[in-house]
Amino acid sequence: MKLYRKWVGKLLPTFIIFILGLTPIIWFYQKGNVLLNGVDTNFPLDPLSWFLKRFFVWNSTVNTGVDFSSSTAGLFFHFIQVTAYQLGFNLQQVQIISLVFWFMTVVFAAFLLAKVLFKGNFPVQLLFITLYSFNPYLFNTWENVKVSNLSLIAALPLGLAIFFALNEKGITRAKAAFYSALVGIVLLGSGINPSYFLTFYFILFIFLLSFIITYWWQKRIFSYILNFLIVCAVIMVVNLFWILPTSNFILQNVPTTGSIYKLGLTNWIDSLSENTSIFNVTRIQGAWDWYPIDDKTELPLYIPYSLNYFHRLPFITFSILIPTLALLSFLFFKREQSLFYISFGILAVLGIFLTAGTHLPSGAIYKLLVDYLPFFTIFRSPWYIFSPMIILAFAGLVCLLFYNLSQLFQKYDFKGGTILIWFGILILVVGNFFYNYPLVTGKIFRPDKKDGFYINFPDYVFEARDWLKIKEDGRIIGYPSDEIENFKSFLFLRQIG
Repeated sequence: MKLYRKWVGKLLPTFIIFILGLTPIIWFYQKGNVLLNGVDTNFPLDPLSWFLKRFFVWNSTVNTGVDFSSSTAGLFFHFIQVTAYQLGFNLQQVQIISLVFWFMTVVFAAFLLAKVLFKGNFPVQLLFITLYSFNPYLFNTWENVKVSNLSLIAALPLGLAIFFALNEKGITRAKAAFYSALVGIVLLGSGINPSYFLTFYFILFIFLLSFIITYWWQKRIFSYILNFLIVCAVIMVVNLFWILPTSNFILQNVPTTGSIYKLGLTNWIDSLSENTSIFNVTRIQGAWDWYPIDDKTELPLYIPYSLNYFHRLPFITFSILIPTLALLSFLFFKREQSLFYISFGILAVLGIFLTAGTHLPSGAIYKLLVDYLPFFTIFRSPWYIFSPMIILAFAGLVCLLFYNLSQLFQKYDFKGGTILIWFGILILVVGNFFYNYPLVTGKIFRPDKKDGFYINFPDYVFEARDWLKIKEDGRIIGYPSDEIENFKSFLFLRQIG
């Protein structure tokens, strides 16, 4: 019987993690022979050709040529796709394999960090996995399959787990260096938008700062700093192939003011911060496309399911419940858990401030940083870049609440305590799945015929792909999207010699 429980205790978590990681399969259920094609979806119709482009820092086929330095960071992301493609899978199967791989990586990473933070308590670990891997922030991330966002979300728990294990002497520095190299590979995609790469380091630095604050009187502080530098250095080395050319391009083209808008990038901080009030970002509801409403129908222009989150009581209640539980966690503060409370507390406060962007009242400070801090303009999408800080902080704090409650019940020998904790966690986990139903069921892809993301590509699209392969002396001329009104006339150039 004991052996049976031991095996169940080991296999059950693995089975649950595996099932959660298969979520993308649901998105294709009964959809037929289609592909997901969001606005920014990084899925090519020719995975091999697209993958090979990642080996060059200059794209000579678009317009008169464009810098491609940071795009080389997509090497690993597209390697998953091209591997499946070369093994003979069709395009839909390749896309499913790619999505499942990344979803599984996010879930596994959350599980690994949860095991480090909440040792020996799988219900609490499951709650952490659920809150971290299923939340409204990830709706847009998965909807458009944003490589930088996914890479950050997947790599962050892995990097933190290594840093914690290293500080607790659970692994040697040699092993930590090896594992950090693997994390560096997972994090590669964040280089497509280097602000996400910097956010990874910023969050890791917050945890280092928390270690120093908590154990400032101990001699091990220097050991913590060295561990931090080892993890960061190895990850940096793995990413140097895109960091060096990208940095060179930015430094050569951006003036001493450090404004990256000189590169021709759009300044959309204010527009993206229009609805990122402190109340909204605390509930993880700051995405700009949730809020535009059609004047005639009074329905959302882009996100039809957003009405549930704005007007239905169960959704409103749950959105407030998570931050409330995170705040209540501080009532059960324990001295021996100071490190966790300090780190998650700092993450929550800074995360809310940074995610709000230029939205007043805190936005006035963010605006000063944008105007006067060189290169801070790289964080021009505050909602998308900094929300992972809030998600990680709330998941950690809510789980701390239940973890401490379970220990409290054990201390006072409350026999029904374990059942109560299990029941409470079960309610939250199931409730979170219902609350995030668009992500679970695939509703984030808007399957309506007018504006759906499920596309059945006609034959002429693939014929155009084959034609472009043999027209190597040609060039594709494009114009900035959503800026047609700025062009008074158009000239179609068939070929530039």
